[in-house]
This record gives sequence, C-alpha cells and structure tokens, in this order.
Amino acid sequence: MRPESSVAWASFSTGVNPGKHSVYGFVARTDAHSYAMSLTNASSVRATRFWEVLGERYHIGLLNVPYTYPPAPVNGFLIGGMLTPSIDSEFTFPPTLKEELLKKFHSYITDVTGPSDDKARLIENVRVFTGQQQAVALHLLKWKKWDFFSAVFVGPDRLQHFLWEDTKRGDSPLSDVDPKFQNELLAHYQTLDLGLAQILLHIPEDALVFLISDHGFNGCARKFFVNRWLRQQGLLSIKSTKNFWSNSLAIANYLHKVSLIRKIKQKLKLDAVKLSQIQSTSFTNMIDWSRTFAYFGLDGGVRINMREREPEGIVSPGLEYEELRQSLRQQLTSLVDPLTHKPVFAAVYFREELYHGPFVELAPDLILDPMREQQNTEENFLLDGSLNGDSEVVFGSSYPYSGNHAHNGIFCALGPGVRRAHEVTGAEIIDVAPTILAAMGCAIPDDVDGKLLDIFVNPMQSQIYRDVAASPPKPQYIYSPEEEELVQQRLQDLGYL
Repeated sequence: MRPESSVAWASFSTGVNPGKHSVYGFVARTDAHSYAMSLTNASSVRATRFWEVLGERYHIGLLNVPYTYPPAPVNGFLIGGMLTPSIDSEFTFPPTLKEELLKKFHSYITDVTGPSDDKARLIENVRVFTGQQQAVALHLLKWKKWDFFSAVFVGPDRLQHFLWEDTKRGDSPLSDVDPKFQNELLAHYQTLDLGLAQILLHIPEDALVFLISDHGFNGCARKFFVNRWLRQQGLLSIKSTKNFWSNSLAIANYLHKVSLIRKIKQKLKLDAVKLSQIQSTSFTNMIDWSRTFAYFGLDGGVRINMREREPEGIVSPGLEYEELRQSLRQQLTSLVDPLTHKPVFAAVYFREELYHGPFVELAPDLILDPMREQQNTEENFLLDGSLNGDSEVVFGSSYPYSGNHAHNGIFCALGPGVRRAHEVTGAEIIDVAPTILAAMGCAIPDDVDGKLLDIFVNPMQSQIYRDVAASPPKPQYIYSPEEEELVQQRLQDLGYL
C-alpha cells in the first residue's frame, strides 16, 4: 500500500487493507455523484479498530493517534491527534478530559502548526509540541488507569519533510542547504530518546513495548505534476483560463502560501470565503468534464472519468476503460525525468492489484507510486495534482520539501519473552494489530489481513479467530468550514494536499 499517513494509520488500527477500511487518502469523494472531495477523519474508517476488541477486557489509553478525531467512546481515555482542528473542538474521551488538559497544560495545542517556508519557526513549533506530548504522556501514564497505551510523536515526520537535505553537505546542485539546520534532526531524535527513557521509567518493568513508524523517509528533490501531464496527453481538458474558477484556484493556492496574508485573514476572521471550499469547487469547475478522460485526485491515484459512475463520465465501462487504464500504466511507467533521465515511477498499480474488500470501488483506478527509495535524492519524486491555469510545467523542484515518505518504516519490540537481537523480516503495518491482540490474549477478528509477527522466544499459539461483525457505520463527521480550513492548511503545509 502507499506509504501515506492516512492509509497507514487506518491500516495500523484495523489490521486490514484499505479495501476493507475505505481510507485511501486525506480526502474522499463527497458522494458518488460529485467530483468534489472532502477531508476524511475517524468516522471514515469502516473497520473494527483493534482497541475496540481490547477494550472488552482492558483499559485503553490513546494519545495523538491519527484518525481518532472525532473521538469515539473507548474503555479508557482518548486524546485526538492529527486531523484535530483546534482546542475549540471536542477532541477527548471522556469529554471531561479536555477540561483537565487545558487546565494543567497551558497553551495546549492539538498539532504542529506554522508555515513550511520558515524552518526556524517550524523547528521551534515542533520542539514545543513534542515537549507537550511528552508531558501529557507522563501525566496520563501516572494518573490514569490503562492496560494498553499508545502515543504517536509526529515531530520526526514534520521535520524530515523540510530538513532532510539540511543534514547533508549540500554538494547537490539542486539542494537548498542551510548549515545552521544541519544538526536539528539529530537533536530532535536525541530529545525523543530522552523522552522515551522517561516513559520507560513510568511503566511496569514487565510491560511489552512496541516502537513503530507508519512509513520510512528518504530524500526527495523533484516534483511531477500529474494533471498537467494528463492535459498534455489530451486526456484532461480545462475551461478557459478566464473562467472565474481557474482564477479562484490560483488565488486560493497563493493565499495558503503567503504567511502574512494568512495571518491577516485569521486576524480579521474573514469568513465570507473559505479557501477549502474554493479549492474543492474550483478544481471541479475548472475542468471540462465533457472532454476529460482521466484526472489525478488528492487520494493518490488517477481516476477514469467513466460513464455510469462519474457525474459527467465519457469513458465507456468495459473494454474502453480497461484499454485506457493499460495505456496510462504503460505511459507513466515509461516516463523519464528530462533532467536526470531517470524513471519517475517505481510502479503503477491497478487498484485491484493492491486492495481487496467491500470498499475497493472507492479507490482510484490507478495507484501511482513515484520513485522514493533512490539514494540520489534528485531521482525521487513528489506528486502534485495542481493545474493553476495555463501552466505547462510538468517537472519541477520539490522545494520546500526535501524529504518524502519511503516504504520501509521501523518496528522494534522490547519486553518479557521478546527475542533479542532478532531481525523481523517481511513485517507490514497491518501486522501490528493482530500481534497486539495475540500478545494480550485476545481473539483476532477473522477478517484481519495482517499476520502474527515472529518476535517472541516462544511463538504465540494460534489464536482463536472470531467472527467480528464490521463496526456499524459511523455517522460521517463533517468538518465545519472553519475546522476544515484549519486541518487542510496543515495538510497542505506538509505537502499532503
């Protein structure tokens, strides 16, 4: 699956692939009869979370785990993480926990904020937020009842997106290295090490500890504009650039990039026009769907504009659809960067090659996996779906982003019965949920895709797999315009939208 945080954390918490939990990105189609997309959140996850099973026997504690906002009831406590708009939102369970946090931790913040083009400010914001996370974690571990506790520290992700290249000597002609930031990533990891040491002192000696990441990281210097390329191939058409919607999209993108204008807008509380609404609506309205065969969406893939499915589809289901998918895959996998003469894509998948389950039909038709594992950062790519009017630029610099997600993350285990100096091979993020359930003596839902990880001296006995009914459909939580703008702004700063 894509090494993208929305997909990864939903898979971590359920042990199933996106075809079963339905999250393919930070956005999803608002409905089957619209091209518009809206932000996803915890209510978008349509599979059982492993802590729901644990909660039948144990007390649960969750701190800043992505895709837990809005908070659902748990047998224990929950503090929402990424995608939580602000302290004005109800982001805890029980709700009274919010009042306790705000009283004890002054200037409480729900996520790292700040413009990505100011590295010094980003570093300071990450430092403050990480300090808060560590203090809150220690408070919860000491004063709350828990049998299972999970905390997610986002600092490494936030910093590596923008400081990866700064850790190097800067001998690349495409790099934008500032020597004063060279040691900031190392300093942050040292801070996390000290924080972890404090956490280990506050938990029982016989506790089982997992240290995981939702993805890896690597350097990145290049960007590929997918929709502009589709337009050049005659597969996507836009209306006249004099059209209001084209201009409003450019304005919206500009407003998000300019820190001063952003501050002025927040100060004056200009609510007449919401940038999130402009961007979703303008993208839809600037495209001439009657002449568009395919388009790249914010959920990480190319969608075919198919009749009987899309509101204004023109590609016939069946043979024409399959031929277009095959042609697109062949063209994209053969693309090379004119600057480096290296491939742009590591792979292009049909959705059914990656996913299975009741929600595969919600996935993009082709899943694009750009080069991201190369040692030479100029050979690794970010994908961008923006059009911005008449721009013909298809290849560009990834600036201000110098780091991008990679496939191989980390998994470490510590505790009684854990095999020492043992390398776990073939682990996937969907394996964590069943391994936790098995380690705590709970039956594993029979629809789980993950496997038990071989980490114990005495291998765990086969668990009794039980038939767990899928979580009842949650009412879809819709962000208010103010909430959506806050969350979208953070995701855009990270390059996720």
